[in-house]
Amino acid sequence: MNFTRAAEVLSYVPFNVTMQIKALEDELGVRLIFRSVPNQVLKQTLFEGTTDIVYILDEPIRSSGLSVEPLLEEHFRLLAPPDHPLAKRTVLQLEDFHEEVFLTNEKGCPYRTMFDRSFEKEGIDNITYLEFQSAEAIKQCAISGIGIAFLPEIVAESEVERGELVVLPWHIPDLQVYTQMLWHKDKWLSPMMLSFIEATREVFGSQNENKTV
Repeated sequence: MNFTRAAEVLSYVPFNVTMQIKALEDELGVRLIFRSVPNQVLKQTLFEGTTDIVYILDEPIRSSGLSVEPLLEEHFRLLAPPDHPLAKRTVLQLEDFHEEVFLTNEKGCPYRTMFDRSFEKEGIDNITYLEFQSAEAIKQCAISGIGIAFLPEIVAESEVERGELVVLPWHIPDLQVYTQMLWHKDKWLSPMMLSFIEATREVFGSQNENKTV
């Protein structure tokens, strides 16, 4: 996990995020390891028994061997700097995106695949991409005017609030992505794991309540 980025999203200093993770580890008596791993690999670790619980950002997952619990719907946006030609528009048409450069994650990222699919369904198949490994790089390039960023809403909240980026008025069709919690259906859930699952539900439940206020 990028604690600096997590701190920015939560409006905490990185030290506070690190200490909260440490406090959670002490309370549960476990070591929490955060890694950026492809979704398919994460699911495979559950079947292999090397992982107890995983969290995945993806379309709704259906599995006969895994328990899957959607936690939070993630909204994706197209973002551009305030001086971008499309930033002042209240309505956009497909043709407005011709000759635009899109700043995205690399191919293989689940929501990059969904992004490609949604535009192809609308008849746009000659998109110019610049691909990046990190959301931070995408944001900084968008702020610099290099192109239009495609990112989860929460990742760019701070930049939008500061006026560095604006959300373009475009709904990306058929893009339903959720943060989901998975564990193996046949795995015995210890009291510690049950406590961790319940704590996760409480945290994400409060986030859902905040979004509806």
